Amino acid sequence: HSEPFPAALAVGLGVFIGCTPLYGLQTPIALGLAFLFRLNAVLLLLGTQISIPPVAPFLVFFSLLLGAQILQKPLGNLSVDNVLSFASESLITWAVGSIALGLLLGACFGLVTYLFFRTSNRRRASARNWSGKSRGGKFGNAFLTTVIQRLGLGTERIESELHRLFPA
Repeated sequence: HSEPFPAALAVGLGVFIGCTPLYGLQTPIALGLAFLFRLNAVLLLLGTQISIPPVAPFLVFFSLLLGAQILQKPLGNLSVDNVLSFASESLITWAVGSIALGLLLGACFGLVTYLFFRTSNRRRASARNWSGKSRGGKFGNAFLTTVIQRLGLGTERIESELHRLFPA
C-alpha cells in the first residue's frame, strides 16, 4: 500500500500502539489491527518501533507528565532516573498520559508519512510518463544498436516490417 492516507494511518496507529504501556503485546495488537482494518502491516509494525529500549524511558516519562497534567495529579519527585519505578506506582496516570502522547505522536508521524508518500507518488507518476525523450541513455542505445546489427536486422528490414505491420 503506497497510497498516502492508508500508509499514514498505519504508521500513526503503530506509533499510538507503541506509546501504550502494553509492552509485549504491541506486536500482536498491531498485526491484529492491520488485519482487521486492512492496513499495511509492515508500516504499522514500523510505527510500533517507537518504543525501542533507548526511547522507552522517555516515552514513559512524558506519558507520566501528560497524565499528571490531564488528571491534575501531583507527581512528586519524578525524574528520568526513577521513571520506571514511579510508573508502576501510578499506572492510571501512565495509561492516560500514554494515550494522550500516543495520539499526539501518532498524528505527527502520520502527517509526516502522508506528506512523504504523497510527494513520493507524485515523483513516481511523473517518472512513469514518457516525455518523448530517449530513455535508454548512451549505453542502452549502443547496446540495442549492436544487438540489432548482430542479429542481421538492418534498418531496411526493420522499416519494411514496420510498413507491413502498420500500412500508411
